[in-house]
Amino acid sequence: MTLCVRRACFRYRSLFMSQSPHLGLSFLAPAQAQKHVTVNETFRRLDALVQLGVLDRTLTAPPSTPAEGDRHIVGAAPIGAWADHASEIAAFLDGTWIFVEPKPGWLAYVAAEGVLLVFVGGAWVGALGALASLDNLGQLGIAATADATNRLAVTSPAALFNHAGAGVQVKLNKASAADTASVLFQRAFSGRAEFGLAGSDAFSLKVSADGASWTTALSVDPATGVVDMGQTPSIQVDKFAASGVWTKPAWARRVRAILISGGAGGGSGALRAAGAAAGGGSGGATGQAVEVEFSAADLSATVAVTIGAGGTGGAAQTSANADGQPGAPGGDTAFGSYAKAAPLSSAIGLGGTTSSVSGGTHSGYRDAPPSTTASGGSGSTGAGGSGQNGYGRASGPGGGGGGLTAADAAGAGGASGSAFNSVGAPVAADGGATAGASGVAGASYAGLAHTLLAGCSGGGGAGGHAVNGGAGGSGAIPGGGGGGGGASRNGRSSGRGGDGARGEAWIISMR
Repeated sequence: MTLCVRRACFRYRSLFMSQSPHLGLSFLAPAQAQKHVTVNETFRRLDALVQLGVLDRTLTAPPSTPAEGDRHIVGAAPIGAWADHASEIAAFLDGTWIFVEPKPGWLAYVAAEGVLLVFVGGAWVGALGALASLDNLGQLGIAATADATNRLAVTSPAALFNHAGAGVQVKLNKASAADTASVLFQRAFSGRAEFGLAGSDAFSLKVSADGASWTTALSVDPATGVVDMGQTPSIQVDKFAASGVWTKPAWARRVRAILISGGAGGGSGALRAAGAAAGGGSGGATGQAVEVEFSAADLSATVAVTIGAGGTGGAAQTSANADGQPGAPGGDTAFGSYAKAAPLSSAIGLGGTTSSVSGGTHSGYRDAPPSTTASGGSGSTGAGGSGQNGYGRASGPGGGGGGLTAADAAGAGGASGSAFNSVGAPVAADGGATAGASGVAGASYAGLAHTLLAGCSGGGGAGGHAVNGGAGGSGAIPGGGGGGGGASRNGRSSGRGGDGARGEAWIISMR
């Protein structure tokens, strides 16, 4: 151990005194003279080494204007007065430098760097990095203050958990199912989102606007893996009874468009003189039915929806010896340019003549998916024909109007066709049963909540001899066809054709 002090003092100690093994403190000898010299030197050494803090550890030569008590760890390859004292502690005391060789395990705080060093293996190294273990620490704060609840506290722009050559996991282990193991996101120390096992073994995601009221946005059943997103609809049905604009939900993954066009109007009956046969008008056809499913990503954010109007029935005939008036076709129902339900012109009911006229045709091949083609009831000089049954989403077309024979016998109106689709109860509208009786209006089918079915078409009106012809029944919403009107004699009015019903569109969004 080297201690540079006044030369006389150095000679005295080397001859008569021993030193402590760690700090090199001089002991007093028996009957020693000038005891104060030894004691003062010991105090000076203690003042330099106890609570050791140095200014820096990089200088290799003494500073030009040191202050009394300044301490440094001498840098590598020192020169001048510090030569041969690398890694030693240099203390400026009483106007001179003393040097103390550190022992293994000594700690020193370096003010210039704000780090704590330990002397290990002949070199000064970071004290924390040199520790063999940090096990069983009561709490730890990194640029933050830990407490009894937050025993690990970190203030940092980021935290990194890197792999050690393979994968990496962050584990949160709770004691029981009712406890919580979660990650909580806060703003100003007020909770806004939390995910994990919060109070159960079901993984959940909760959100809050104020840190007090929480909503579970997502939960996953641990036994089945079924995801419940209770706050996000899994299905949304937008029903359009009039033209408008559909807006795609942000959560939608699939979109199904169900479109039914307007139903066609039925034809009105003819007028003829007594003793001449007169025919009733034929029934109009049901609107076309189209169902198409899309990937939501293939659709624009908004889509115009057009609802087809129902075709009006043929006007009652009041001119002598004239045929009945045809009904009008129903309008197209469209989902933008993506899909369209469009009936043919042949869907209308025809006006009565002096012979039988065929009913309007529902063209099943134009349905999507395709269905069976069905025709409305024919207008006849006797009893009106019944409409054929419809299939799929379509109901049967309207019934035909009753006519008059040359012998002035009035025919009954025909019933509309029914629907054979295994959804909802099949319903048909009856025709007028007695002379001049109107056909029964169609009724809507009571299907499932997310199933759109065309409405029932109207029945045909009965022919009248001493009375006006019966009117055809109107079709039911959506897309029902009108029934044909009954015939009558000159001087009276024939039965008008029943009106077709407007179309409808259901846009079903699914997650």
